[in-house]
Parts: sequence; structure tokens; C-alpha cells
Amino acid sequence: MRSLNTSQRTQRGAVLLVSLVILLILTLFSVSAMQSTTIDMRMAVNKQARQQAFQAAEAALAVVENQLQNDNITTEFLQDCASGSSTCYEATCAGALCFTGTYNAGTDQYDCETISGSPPPEKVWRDSALDVWNNAAKHKTVRLNAVDNEVKYIIEFICYTERGDGSIFDASSPNNGVPLFRITALATSDNNKARIMLQSTYRYNE
Repeated sequence: MRSLNTSQRTQRGAVLLVSLVILLILTLFSVSAMQSTTIDMRMAVNKQARQQAFQAAEAALAVVENQLQNDNITTEFLQDCASGSSTCYEATCAGALCFTGTYNAGTDQYDCETISGSPPPEKVWRDSALDVWNNAAKHKTVRLNAVDNEVKYIIEFICYTERGDGSIFDASSPNNGVPLFRITALATSDNNKARIMLQSTYRYNE
């Protein structure tokens, strides 16, 4: 009888040990599944945030391009603009209107030049000294339904280019060009988890 009781106790101990091991394995599986679900949810939220910001930036570019085309762009907004002027394109990007180059009054369109370098200083959207995105005087905003946050943008004048109709624009026809602009839009998702910057190059149609 004592031998039987000992055997039963041993079996019960073995069953308990196996049960504990199985419980531990199930617990590990559950924790792993929960972590995986949490990661998947975070990835989905981040993806949605990026997509939201991307759509907002893309829509902002279209809005600004339309506004730019409706503006009456004349040489007074492009030549010899005073530093800090918010109504024409100059190096400090006042009023979100940027131009890092030379285009002197009285010269031909073909003489307009942007400054080159390494890195090119005309890339004002990433110039830490200008800091266009944190200085409200150096960018403009547009509000869209895509996001609650306003989308920031700047417009750069990058001299003149061909009209696109086959006409000649060179030293022999130095004033037969049209202004070329680069628009940079910076959008932030509603949850501030994603920031997307997009650019478009826009040829003004006279």
C-alpha cells in the first residue's frame, strides 16, 4: 500500500510538472502573440499617419501651384529684391519666397543664375541657418481637409527655362523664357507621428 501511495504521488508530481511546463509554454505564446499584435497595430498606425501626411503634402503642392499660376509674376518680384522683403523672391526667404542667385535689374532672363556649391546653398528647405520651417516669417501655410495640421510650404525661384512650345531660349533669344519655381511642402499627420516633405518643379505659363 505504501509503494502504491508513493507511485501515485510521483505520478501526480509528474503531471503537475508537465502541466506547469505546458502552462508556461502557453503563456509565452500568448505574450508573443500580444507583442506581435501590438507591433502590427503600431505599424498600421504609422503607415496610416505617413499616408495621411503624404496626401496632405501632395494636395498642398497642387493648391500652391494653382495659386502661383494665378499670381501676376513680373520681373519686379524677381530682380534685385531687397533683403527681408516679403513680397518678392530673395535669399532670406521672407514671406516664403526664396531665391539664392543673381538676377540684376536691366539684365536679360538668360543672365539669371542660381548659386551652386556643395551642398548647393539654394536647397533652402534644409538650410539650418535659414530654418524656414520653424520661422513663421519664412514659410506660408495652407489648411486642407486631409489633416488637422496646417501644411507648411515655401516657393523658390530658380531662374528661367524654355517655354515648352518649341521656341528658342538661349543667348540669341535671351528673354524668351518663363520663370521656373520649386515648391516644397511639409505636412504633419494628425497624431504628429509622421512628417512628409514633397517637392514639385513648376513652370509658370504666361
